[in-house]
Amino acid sequence: SAMIQFEAEANENGNRNVDEQWVDVSGSFGSLRLGEKEGVMDRFAVRAPLADDFLGWIQPQDAVVWMKDPTAAATFVTLDTRPTDDSLRISYVTPSFYGVQAGVSYAPKPGAGLGGRAGAGVPNGDVNRDEVQAGLSLNTEFSGVKVMADGSFATEVDDNDDWMYRGGLGFQYAGFTLSGGYFGRSGEDVANEFSVWEAGLHYASGPYGVGFVYAQNDTESGTSRTVYELGGNYTMGPGVNLVGALFYADADADTGAANDNRDGIGAVTGLVLAF
Repeated sequence: SAMIQFEAEANENGNRNVDEQWVDVSGSFGSLRLGEKEGVMDRFAVRAPLADDFLGWIQPQDAVVWMKDPTAAATFVTLDTRPTDDSLRISYVTPSFYGVQAGVSYAPKPGAGLGGRAGAGVPNGDVNRDEVQAGLSLNTEFSGVKVMADGSFATEVDDNDDWMYRGGLGFQYAGFTLSGGYFGRSGEDVANEFSVWEAGLHYASGPYGVGFVYAQNDTESGTSRTVYELGGNYTMGPGVNLVGALFYADADADTGAANDNRDGIGAVTGLVLAF
């Protein structure tokens, strides 16, 4: 199969309106993917339900953007627990064995550095090193309880001083989903080290759903971002969803800038169409 994903705005890869493009080849040997697409760390990621499966378009990190001091962009850190980088790469995922899969991805010199996290303090000189990701995924069911888990890491082939690692765990039963994830980065640059936590609970019954999520990012340099989000959705028809969320966000940073320490409440609602 082949996929091309377009966006209204030009993306980071050469100022084109193509966000992602890739080709999948699968069979009894597993799945092989080539193109501009995230690696296995993102593909296997188990996240808080409100952050991904439930209200994926209202990401927790969006709640913090309005609090960020635009003159101090370096103090902003992500609340996403995945390295969402669409650099050109090749990925291989094994067939499922009792719900367990393994995968590996290779990206030759991703343009934004390890994990594409140029906006999260990637050290200078980090943009021309080959990247490797590897991970394990679990999707199985015991006595009516679905269990989801993942664990993965990434490093640079040319210089393995920088590392990314993540893990997630989730359970689904009788309409309830309880899940969360962790993402961390370590390296020579202390300012580049950070960790992200997210956890959430979601309940769905027929066309209705409601959930709560918590996310927090802490850096070695003393910056912290926290979001609490309560949301609901109603499926009006195939591909038509009415969604809304109420959130509280708090930002603290040891930067000395007054605008880097603030908190507030916000609300978002909208109609999501997916065909």
